Amino acid sequence: MMAVPRCTLAGINIFPLATTFPMNGVISTNFGSYHAKISTVNGDMLSVELVDQPSDVQLDLASATNEKDWKHEHGSGSWSQHRFWRSMNTWRLPTGELRMESATEIHATLAIHPIHWAEFTIQPRYEK
Repeated sequence: MMAVPRCTLAGINIFPLATTFPMNGVISTNFGSYHAKISTVNGDMLSVELVDQPSDVQLDLASATNEKDWKHEHGSGSWSQHRFWRSMNTWRLPTGELRMESATEIHATLAIHPIHWAEFTIQPRYEK
């Protein structure tokens, strides 16, 4: 299975992801030309990883909703350039109220975008 970007804005590739939750096993797929693995960690965290770890892009969770169309409230998790784990049990209701509840479906938007490395030197300042 290969996901095609919903749109490309200034080099940012946006991909949809819909899955039951928690997941049984690992899904291996492609987001455009990027091989990815998707799974559940600790029963309540969505895990997505770019397997080939390309040095010029970064993976981010742009947004997520559950089966009730409640918006995901970014809470606990772990992330790096090529992967993230995000807790999927805190949701913002349309009223603005926060609710802790397990999801049975996740509808996520993932962003894969260029990363621009820079190197610079900082000169120390000395007090007189």
